[in-house]
Amino acid sequence: MNAEERMTKGQLEEEIQYFRKIFQEIRLFPIGNISDIDEEWRKINEGQSCYHYWKRETPCDNCVVMRAATTKEEKGKLEIVNGRIYQVIARYIEVDEKPYVIELIRCLDGV
Repeated sequence: MNAEERMTKGQLEEEIQYFRKIFQEIRLFPIGNISDIDEEWRKINEGQSCYHYWKRETPCDNCVVMRAATTKEEKGKLEIVNGRIYQVIARYIEVDEKPYVIELIRCLDGV
């Protein structure tokens, strides 16, 4: 694991402020036991699943967050939703020695 993948909570907050200038959406998923990933980190605010952001009823077939969590590497994809193209980057990081995946989403259509 690279040094930039390990950080403190303060360093993460600084990085998120930087990313807010580039990405429209930034989400942080805590990772527990890999076998529990589907249930644990897919749940976000008020019980919504992460794939509701994409107006889906089921998880994405090509979930870069899941792939980044299992490989501990950065993963990316382009996602087309309602005719709009989105860049999605998922990075495995450790914050205060706890594993997370940070997901960065940016619309490439100039919105």
